[in-house]
Amino acid sequence: MSSGLRHKKVLLVLDDVSHKDQLEKLAGECDWFGLGSWIIITTRDEHVLVDHGVPKIYKPNGLDYDDALKLFCLKAFKKEQPQEGYMQLSQKVVKYANGLPLALVTLGSFLVGRTIDEWQSALQSFKNTKGDIYDILKISYDGLEEMWKEIFLDIACFFRRWETKDRVIQILENCGFNARIGISVLLDKSLLTIGDYEHLGMHDLLQGMAEKIVHFGLDVKHGKQSRLWRIKDLLLVSENDKAIEAIQAIVIHYRKKDFYFEEFPEVLSKMSNLRLMIIDKTDYLFDQGHLVVPNDQRQLFVPNQLRHLSWNCCPLKCLSSSSQPKKLVQLDLQYSRIEYLWEGVMISCCLKYIDLSDSKNLIRTPDFSGVPILEELNLSGCVSLVEIHPSIGQLYKLRYLHLRKCESLTDLPSMSAKMQSLDVLALCDCSKISTIPKFTGIMKSLSELNLGYTDINKLEPSSIECLTALTLLDLSFCTNLEYLPSNMDNLRSLEKLILYGCEKLKSLPRLPSTVRFINAQYCNSLKWITARVKLSSWSQPLSQWCPYDERSSRLEFTILFHFLQELLCHKTVYKIPSCLTHQSVRNSISIELPSNWYNSKWIRFALWASVSGFINFEDGIIRARVIALGDMPLNHCDSKLFTTWIHCEVRIGLLYLSRDEWFATVGNGECNQIKVIFENDKRTIDVRECGVSLIYEQDVDEFNQTNAQCLIESFGEEVSIYKLTVGDDDDDYYYDAYTVIDDDGDDTESWC
Repeated sequence: MSSGLRHKKVLLVLDDVSHKDQLEKLAGECDWFGLGSWIIITTRDEHVLVDHGVPKIYKPNGLDYDDALKLFCLKAFKKEQPQEGYMQLSQKVVKYANGLPLALVTLGSFLVGRTIDEWQSALQSFKNTKGDIYDILKISYDGLEEMWKEIFLDIACFFRRWETKDRVIQILENCGFNARIGISVLLDKSLLTIGDYEHLGMHDLLQGMAEKIVHFGLDVKHGKQSRLWRIKDLLLVSENDKAIEAIQAIVIHYRKKDFYFEEFPEVLSKMSNLRLMIIDKTDYLFDQGHLVVPNDQRQLFVPNQLRHLSWNCCPLKCLSSSSQPKKLVQLDLQYSRIEYLWEGVMISCCLKYIDLSDSKNLIRTPDFSGVPILEELNLSGCVSLVEIHPSIGQLYKLRYLHLRKCESLTDLPSMSAKMQSLDVLALCDCSKISTIPKFTGIMKSLSELNLGYTDINKLEPSSIECLTALTLLDLSFCTNLEYLPSNMDNLRSLEKLILYGCEKLKSLPRLPSTVRFINAQYCNSLKWITARVKLSSWSQPLSQWCPYDERSSRLEFTILFHFLQELLCHKTVYKIPSCLTHQSVRNSISIELPSNWYNSKWIRFALWASVSGFINFEDGIIRARVIALGDMPLNHCDSKLFTTWIHCEVRIGLLYLSRDEWFATVGNGECNQIKVIFENDKRTIDVRECGVSLIYEQDVDEFNQTNAQCLIESFGEEVSIYKLTVGDDDDDYYYDAYTVIDDDGDDTESWC
């Protein structure tokens, strides 16, 4: 730094300096900087400044009395002045805090809502302290319930800045704490803060107080340190058996050069009160690759009281057979060198989460009979895994099974109906998997099955019959898949079908009416024949798909067909006033309505928009908000409308506002103008062109085989037509649509 700034005038602020070497490296000598430079240093240790030879030292003043009283009252009474009867007590507290903002905030949060008697008792306890800031802050800590104290100390010592709120809650709940309400209490008492990205934080002085409490054993009866977060402390404790027994929690972040764990497994076996252990190797990514690194052949003993174990890059071979971790809730050994988890059956009745992802030495899974309530199993990236124990089929609470990139895995054991909670099964990038897992009963919860980038060449009809709850089927880049079974319509909950890059797939069978998204890009062998379309997708009368009523989609089918036909064949098919089409201003239009538009035969508005720009399916649905304008008293009401879609560069959306919805929003009154705003929850919608049509009873024509045939012939034989379906979410409606996809790779357009 000295050479680059020697001739420059700078302002340098060094905040919260705690060690002399920090100053020596950042501001070693005055001649490092040009004339007129200012170097401002803040520290809680005056000796650091004196030792470095800082010429001028200033001690900041506390708040003056008026500002101090105001700050205290804002916390204690939620207003700037004391409540009646509390003025004298408030003055005493402010005087005691000596103008320190943190003390005022902490004491105010501690006293809020308390009676006068409780205030007087608290003030008496204040007199027993010596005025040290830590003693002042400890008053608020001492007023906590025991569980809240434990949560506060864990966060202060381990999780400040490192983890998000939700992650900390999960870890602490694994330890048996009521963490969600506990964190809420600490926030209310100003002992915690929530920072960017939901990371938990606290003032440095509060953290210092917590570390002081733990270091001197003030939180436990035996007076020994209960928590370890520094490597040097772990090494010291390892030499003292009594100190080892006192340890309740260990959370250490280290780099490879800082610490080697040769003796740690032996020490761990003596920690009989350990409930939490996180060993985090922060530079582990630099050691990763496809190479399988030998382990040291030792076993890991898991203490009986341990509830949460997380150790990435664990160098050991397996868990010790003598371990009986009956209270263990989460076992996280990512990037480990584990070959197998345990021999035989290990009883761990509380274990819910196992994560062995990227453990490249793992060969087989254990017998799961002893972990009956397991909810999540992550074996992604276990490239040597060749065997999954059949007992997995008995895990009735298992919700998530992640097997991504298990490159040596060739098959899976049967998935029985006992797996009633299984929601997600991910097998993508398992390049040696050639058949769909065998399901031996109705999988009533399985909603997502990801088979992308596998070697699957067919889907067994017997397994398809079991997947009645499936909403997402991903077959992307299953390059050997030539056909789908004829009973695909048994997937009666299916909404998304991903066929991206199934290059040998030649045709599609009849799909369930629930499907509303299909990705068939790069399905180069897929051909649609007119007869096949007629016999499959269009074999049933429309009335069997959706019985007619005011809220049904029959009308939508009819309108949409005519709309597409008019658009493509340039025919006039609406017996209505001319379609009101406008160039849009960004994402909205205002439209003057004809004077005679409103009569008893009017059914609804049809809204359409040409949308440009690529939008992923995950971006959600397009919404149109219709606002009635004019001289009516209800001229500011709006209605939210929804549609489904297929991604493409340019697409047209068709949406509806029914007569009933109009009356519910606007009432029986008429209006002479409407404004339509097109929106999306995740991004700005760029509407190129949009319009509104008025739909009347005489426009409802039967949508039959002849019409479908006409539409197919309008596009030619190289066109795929997919039926997308109606569903509901709360009180909003997702209307039916058809998607037209040009299979030759040229411009693709979709209507929804």
